[in-house]
Amino acid sequence: MGPSSPRHVLNISGMVEVPGGVQVSFISSFNSRQPFQPVITGADFYGTGTDQFLLPGSGTNQFNFSLGKGDLVNLVNQYNQTYGGKKGTNPAQVFPTITLPQHFETGHIFSSQDLRVTKLFHYRERLEWQLFGEVFNLLNTANLSGYADNLLAPGFGQPTSRFSSIFGTGGPRAFQLGTRLSF
Repeated sequence: MGPSSPRHVLNISGMVEVPGGVQVSFISSFNSRQPFQPVITGADFYGTGTDQFLLPGSGTNQFNFSLGKGDLVNLVNQYNQTYGGKKGTNPAQVFPTITLPQHFETGHIFSSQDLRVTKLFHYRERLEWQLFGEVFNLLNTANLSGYADNLLAPGFGQPTSRFSSIFGTGGPRAFQLGTRLSF
């Protein structure tokens, strides 16, 4: 079993106080590509009754870790030469030939930059009012995910979703205004 999380995760945060009672804070998040596992469906490669199998020469979740896009092209070519269009363990079964789409990906990095600007107002000794504005995913990075893994599907290597379609880090760019009273 291979890894199931990104190999590299980097989060950077900080806050700066500028004159006039203003604070500027940020969080930047970066993740490397998620592991990817291409599969072939519709044929019982091992004669076990299972009609889905890993591309021969690859292991579980090795793509985007020890194997890359070029390795996938080479393994598909080797598979087509060795198995594609030939009879399998079941004489009535013919292994499918794989045609990779012209453009495909095995994943995408995650990136999000969040920013907050806060204005502080002090009243008397113990009363503080904060007025703040926030923006999530400032650069509006798409953060695509859910790449189709079936090598025989027309949509192989195409994203099917975003990392998050909700309000907040990693989702579509979003703005928020808020206030806070401390006493």
